[in-house]
Amino acid sequence: MSAEEWDTLLRHKYIVFARTTPEQKLLIVEECQKRGETVAVTGGGVNDVPALAKANVGIAMGVNGSDIAQKTADIILTDDNFASIVKGIEEGRLMFDNLRLSLAYTLAHLWPEVCPIILNFGKVFKFTTPETFILVHQKLNFSLLDTNRNFDFREYILI
Repeated sequence: MSAEEWDTLLRHKYIVFARTTPEQKLLIVEECQKRGETVAVTGGGVNDVPALAKANVGIAMGVNGSDIAQKTADIILTDDNFASIVKGIEEGRLMFDNLRLSLAYTLAHLWPEVCPIILNFGKVFKFTTPETFILVHQKLNFSLLDTNRNFDFREYILI
């Protein structure tokens, strides 16, 4: 195929290639990566190893796949079910979101702890008694938003 034919073929937002040979898989990966796309390739045979290695995400079959394909791939499907890819991506995104919210919660509640100490040692504001220190600490603590309710608890609901 020429470069113009590849451009028209790869202009689609989502495209799936099925029943391809290992040589075609490698060619597809190279052409997509030339255009700056992120490529995921599935395979299980020894012939699929070059395409699995060249792709951004190589996905090997766990049950029927060869050992060399499993060692080359980034992800191994232990049940050889393609629906596991979608479920794994959902779980990964959920974990990332919860980690991000957990860090935001921790950092938001760290400022009321640190700010009075910095003000006190920096001689910006001198606390005369421990009660004023506690008062400033509580005022800062209550003024921040509580992000705890933003967590996504879907993993606790799934059965």
